[in-house]
Amino acid sequence: MPLDPDSPPAAAAPSTKAIPRQGDEPSQPTLQAMIHTLRVHQNDLKIQNEELRRTKLELAASQTTYFDFYDLAPVGYCTVSAGGLILQANLTTAAMLGLPRSELLRQPITRFICAPDQDRYYLLTQQMALGGAPQEAELRLRKRDGTAFWVLIRAVAAQGDGEAVWRLVLSDISLRKQADATLRVSHHALKAVSQGVMITTPDQRVVSVNDAFVAITGYREAEILGLNCRFLQGPLTDPQAVDAMRQALTKQVEFSGELLNYRKDGSTFCNELSISPVRDEYGQLTHFIGVSRDSSQRNRAEEAMRIAAIAFECQDALVVMDACRRVLRVNQAFTRITGYSQQEAQGQTPELLRPEGSHSTAFYDAVWRDIHSTGTWHGEMWQRRKNGAVYPARVSTTVVTDARGRVTHYVASLTDSTDSALQERQREQAEAAQRAALVREVHHHVKNSLQGISGLLHQSARQHPALAEPLQQAISQVQGIAVIHGLQGRADSAQVRVCELTGAIADAVAGLWQTPVLVEIPPGWQPCLVVEKEAVPLALVLNELIVNAVKHGGQTPVRIDVRKGERPDQVQISISNAGQFTQAATSTEQAHGLKLVAALLPRQGARLLREQQDGRVITCLHLEPPTLGPDLRILT
Repeated sequence: MPLDPDSPPAAAAPSTKAIPRQGDEPSQPTLQAMIHTLRVHQNDLKIQNEELRRTKLELAASQTTYFDFYDLAPVGYCTVSAGGLILQANLTTAAMLGLPRSELLRQPITRFICAPDQDRYYLLTQQMALGGAPQEAELRLRKRDGTAFWVLIRAVAAQGDGEAVWRLVLSDISLRKQADATLRVSHHALKAVSQGVMITTPDQRVVSVNDAFVAITGYREAEILGLNCRFLQGPLTDPQAVDAMRQALTKQVEFSGELLNYRKDGSTFCNELSISPVRDEYGQLTHFIGVSRDSSQRNRAEEAMRIAAIAFECQDALVVMDACRRVLRVNQAFTRITGYSQQEAQGQTPELLRPEGSHSTAFYDAVWRDIHSTGTWHGEMWQRRKNGAVYPARVSTTVVTDARGRVTHYVASLTDSTDSALQERQREQAEAAQRAALVREVHHHVKNSLQGISGLLHQSARQHPALAEPLQQAISQVQGIAVIHGLQGRADSAQVRVCELTGAIADAVAGLWQTPVLVEIPPGWQPCLVVEKEAVPLALVLNELIVNAVKHGGQTPVRIDVRKGERPDQVQISISNAGQFTQAATSTEQAHGLKLVAALLPRQGARLLREQQDGRVITCLHLEPPTLGPDLRILT
């Protein structure tokens, strides 16, 4: 049993040979031997006590070292049973988990492992149990307050008290994980940057480039790494710009400038370059970061803008509007023509230039419909100056759209066409007057010729009574055509009004067949014109329908009502005669008349209906555009 070094030394047991028996006086040699023996034992005890004190000191030092290396270690140490219970743990482990060490013992370690990572710990223990080799895993532990942190677990199998245990070393790697995450984000951000980024060593050797740099230069990353950044320079690179960059690198200061560089395929590009030095925590230069931007397109755009600015100040007035048709910018020509300055026009709409009463709302609506459907509109319209003067202008408006086809701007040009419009109008008026006189003369001659033909037919009818009725039918048709030419010979245009045409043919039929034909037109009638190409066919249709009503009306008066339809540009001509209407033709003559009407009736803008009302037959002719058109002489 070891002796306590702090206890007093035990008395040495004297040799039995040196102890005299009771009553005997020890001899001198015996006493000397006894003293010598006691001194020997005393020296032995001193040696033992010294050895015990040294052992105690070593034990205390060992305990201190154990405390320093185990409990105060910068990593966590713990021993876990095969069943997963914590058997031992150092103070670092307790500090990591935010618990007293006493509360850790006999607790399952999985209690402190985050749920998503417990399978990883289970796999680690299984691999260690199967192979016995040390294992590592990164997983998250949860502190007492619920905070999660990353640890690197290094595990090794051992024996403790006759059973298998796991010795675990826990290293907090939260900061490293955060750094890794930041590095990944930085890496992806670097790849996503649209500008080219190049990282070099202090001696300008490339160590990293991003995808944008590869796209700008045309070189693959493997071809760039290790090269000096001068590889982009070429014959036309400005030596002064290169020298300025070299001086900045030598002085380890920032540089910013534009250089003409060369791509891999030999083409040039304007490189808007900025270089920044990177230093460590001791201020030592570690890298240079260069950021490149291909400014070629921007330079071309700036040049195009300069050209556009020059073109903008042309002789024509130019207006730039936003998608809501608000004026953003005008040029000097606009101010000169209209009298409105940039400040006065800005924020206004095209209504600023609209004179009252010159064009209808429908006209402007049609213009904007054309602009949106075709992308542009060109034409003449009246405009108003700032002083109120109205003048004719040649206007062109174009739509500007973005990549998705959405309208972003409108650009309009404006030319004062007062002089040219006046001359053109005078020329057109002169030509129109000459044409109208010639047309009227031609229509007059045609009408006279047709009337002559009618006279010849009348004479033949008198000479041949048996042919009187068919000849009279022919005379009626010739007179219908003559009516058209008579109306066209009186008008300023080759077009004739529906009401005039109906009345003239009714009068001609009444005189020829000696039967009253009454035409009723309501008061306040707004005239409609028959388009020129349909005038003769429509006159023959009306003549045939009125003659048919006269012939089948039994000498009773025929009534004709001219009315508007559901719209102002629609006309209904109702022809009413006494008699009975049957769907089937009752005679060859009637069938011939119906076939003639069907053949001559315009294919668009005209339809014919017949019905029986009491003792009268109603024939209704419906007319609308494109057979009819508005009377521009009235509208203007």
